[in-house]
Amino acid sequence: MLPENAFYRFLAVTAIYATYLCLGSGIFCALEQPAERTHRIRLDNARDHFLQQNPCVDAKSLEVFLEAVETASNAGILIGPNNTVVPTWSFASSLFFSTTLLTTIGYGHMVPLSIGSQIFSILFSLVGIPLTVFFLGIIATSFNKPSQSLLEFMMTKLNTRNTKTGDTMMSDHSVRLLHISMLAILITSFLFLVPALIFARLEPGWTYFDGLYFVYISMTTIGLGDYVPAFQTEDVPYEDLRDVYHLAVTVYLLFGLSMLILLVETVVQIPEVMMKLLARINFSSASLSFDFNLRNGKSTAKEPSEKEDLASQPASTYSTINNSEN
Repeated sequence: MLPENAFYRFLAVTAIYATYLCLGSGIFCALEQPAERTHRIRLDNARDHFLQQNPCVDAKSLEVFLEAVETASNAGILIGPNNTVVPTWSFASSLFFSTTLLTTIGYGHMVPLSIGSQIFSILFSLVGIPLTVFFLGIIATSFNKPSQSLLEFMMTKLNTRNTKTGDTMMSDHSVRLLHISMLAILITSFLFLVPALIFARLEPGWTYFDGLYFVYISMTTIGLGDYVPAFQTEDVPYEDLRDVYHLAVTVYLLFGLSMLILLVETVVQIPEVMMKLLARINFSSASLSFDFNLRNGKSTAKEPSEKEDLASQPASTYSTINNSEN
């Protein structure tokens, strides 16, 4: 059984989440239902126009053909100009599919068609997903070293105490917040803004917002699959380099996810920094209050010894004081 406070907290969080979920669902319905009706009307008009222009084709045969095309499209079969079928399962595209499978992005643009492939997908992902998390963590750790070196350099330049005035240009937590902000700007620029521009240039029909939308959906591993690079068949600038393009996007996804892990690991340090700051403020306030009462004769208690004072402080506070004295 949950404690009473924990139970009420659970109910409150559940109510807030359910409300947020229902609110989002309502907004999606309001936005998407008119668009859906517009597309249905457009599709019905195109079907009627085709039957009028081609009276030799009966409606039933057309429905059968359209169902076959829809089935092939859902299976990831690409149909190029003049009804040419573009090979889907090349080594490069298979590598791209494996990456989206193990990173749980899962665009759904390619699906295993055979029972053997479906069974292998289960076994492959059981081992591969934890391995991918470990691999991305290793990459993030490797880039964390230069990030920490930058932080140390900033501490040296901005947090060094002036020997004459005893003041510092910026406090410890301010330097850390500046470091995190710089890291966030770099990652946002080179993993979101710039790639979105590249995708908008390479993919016919994509706007810059489409590229930015794809990058966000990919980096958050949502992977809706409504936008997938390297899978268009007409008027594409990468037709002769489709495999190279697949490999480049694969590397981008792995590198981008590892950089997001690095950013998250850096951001989670903010509460620790703020807790240390609050601990320093609380200790300083307590010391000032004790000195004031002692000088005005408002305290009958003896001044605590150094040993008693340190023993009564939380470990995080002692660590902060100890670091400041060093």
